[in-house]
Amino acid sequence: MRNVDVIRAFLQGNSAKTTNLRTNGIELINYQTRIGYKKDGHLYINTDRYSVTTSRIQGKLKAECSLARREYEEVTESEIYKL
Repeated sequence: MRNVDVIRAFLQGNSAKTTNLRTNGIELINYQTRIGYKKDGHLYINTDRYSVTTSRIQGKLKAECSLARREYEEVTESEIYKL
């Protein structure tokens, strides 16, 4: 399984994981950082800057949202944990 497969599973509400990226269908977690979160029909993406790899995952998540025509709100790390 690749990171993009985990991202797609997250968007579809399914569980999946790779070595460092995982989802339960509600949260998308890279290492220990919440990158994506779904609540009450809304999708939130953490846009704080981290490593190059995490930035790629954030970019791929946004790209997959665009392909799926899925709206999302960009939030900071502190905001995503307050939801």
